[in-house]
Amino acid sequence: MQSNLLVMIGMEFQEHNPDIEPNTVGVRWAEYKERFSHFMVARHGKDLKDISNSEAVCKASLLYYAGQSVYKMYKTWEHEYHSFEDVVSVLDEFFVPQINPEYERFVFANAKQAKGETFDAFLNRLRLLVNCCGFDNLEGMIKSKIIQGCYSEQLRQRALSDKTLTLTRLIEDGRAVEASRMQARQMENNHEVVAFMGPRKSFN
Repeated sequence: MQSNLLVMIGMEFQEHNPDIEPNTVGVRWAEYKERFSHFMVARHGKDLKDISNSEAVCKASLLYYAGQSVYKMYKTWEHEYHSFEDVVSVLDEFFVPQINPEYERFVFANAKQAKGETFDAFLNRLRLLVNCCGFDNLEGMIKSKIIQGCYSEQLRQRALSDKTLTLTRLIEDGRAVEASRMQARQMENNHEVVAFMGPRKSFN
């Protein structure tokens, strides 16, 4: 009944599936924990610490929403005195060690903007990938990867010609180049339609 109610109000929460993409399970678990915290706040309308009996509520909710696979994993280490933080720590033991920084760096190094992928989508993908790489200078790595892997040759040339370019400026330029390319394409398509229709005939 409660699950059906959450679906009705658009607040059903997807379970964490550790069996798909094993190489990314650690990254996905870290993201899942963050999303779970936001979900609980949205569901109760208050911060977790302000929820009545928050320890028991958060613990039960996590074990329910995370899904059967995660629940079975926890049961192998279950203790009746476990708090919500204890449950999270137990599950971290299953998932966090599976983050391999060397592999994550390999994935990040080979990331390229796909044809049809927007600049912002590519940027957000890089931000997610870089978080598990263990780099000290995250902004510098993202900047370099945009220059290396962006789809726009115009943006790459512009970036390489400016040695003082910051990540903020590069992002602004990337969005501007993409917007101008889309606007130019729309104008070209409009010209093609006008040319196809030909000049209007005068009936005077």
